[in-house]
Amino acid sequence: MFLHCKPLRHTGLMHMCLHGYLGFPGSFVGTQDSSLVDWLNRELLEELCEAVSAFSIELTTGAHMRGPDRT
Repeated sequence: MFLHCKPLRHTGLMHMCLHGYLGFPGSFVGTQDSSLVDWLNRELLEELCEAVSAFSIELTTGAHMRGPDRT
């Protein structure tokens, strides 16, 4: 199914950039990505293949992200 997939030994390609964002070498947000979350899911699928197909990243704003004075 994924003939272009790399072996899992390459899972260390994702890194934290100096500006605090996650990045992949040579990747960029393309026009096919409607959001940064879509870009991240696409990049994870390209880099990790079947290992990442069981989950996806979602943007949430749960109670743990709100301060005590916010509703």
